[in-house]
Amino acid sequence: MTEDPEVPQPLPPLPELKPDRKPVFVAIGVILSTLILAGLPVWYFYSEYSREQQQVLDPNREERVVLAETLERVGKLILLPENEQPTFATVTRVEDLRGQPFFENARNGDIVLAYNQANKAILYRPSTGKIIDASPIRPNEGVVAGTANNAPALQSQVNPTTPPAAPPMVRVAVYNGTAAIGLAARIKQRLREKVANLEVISTKNAINRDYTQTLVIDLTGNGSSAAQQMATIVGGVVAQLPEGEDRPDADFLVIGGQDVIPEYPALQPNE
Repeated sequence: MTEDPEVPQPLPPLPELKPDRKPVFVAIGVILSTLILAGLPVWYFYSEYSREQQQVLDPNREERVVLAETLERVGKLILLPENEQPTFATVTRVEDLRGQPFFENARNGDIVLAYNQANKAILYRPSTGKIIDASPIRPNEGVVAGTANNAPALQSQVNPTTPPAAPPMVRVAVYNGTAAIGLAARIKQRLREKVANLEVISTKNAINRDYTQTLVIDLTGNGSSAAQQMATIVGGVVAQLPEGEDRPDADFLVIGGQDVIPEYPALQPNE
């Protein structure tokens, strides 16, 4: 009798190995955290830099913003006089105003809005969003029962005055000094985003289309500080009007050069 040949038996399946993704996730988390932390200082300094640029070109902007925000909030609580800009002041030493009915419940930080033509004064508390008092102005006792007589107790001016008027508009022309399509429009958009009191009166192609550097030309001859700020915004330099170039009827001329094209990757190379 012959023995049956031994039949090879299959090996048992290997246990399924599951990849350990935890180290990968940890590495990705570390990288993202590093990028975020590295980007925060850049974002902070850029925000501060943009704010400083606005302050140079529009030094009264913050005061007007505070007034506009206050009027918007107070206007939701009470009907405000129309067609009149109020006197605006902040209480800083309330103890000097005690004994005057209008300021009986006042606190430091409260805001006074005085409408002289409408003969109306409002005491508003920003911390709570409430109107503390609204009374007629009593001229023989000073603006709002002592506001004028006790001016040192009010911040933002020795004697309350109407907020400063908006600065005059800066008129700017933008030329495309390259063969890239749309460069002047992009520079125009950037200027509008960064400068509040700016009007771009025209955008067109420059006579010379091979400018290598972006130029900012002060056509008034007396705005060198603003010209430098504008040059920083667009990434250019302050220069004289190039010979043979059209002189626009504007305060400043910006000629876009090839040096800023990389900042706008969507631009097409020729026109």
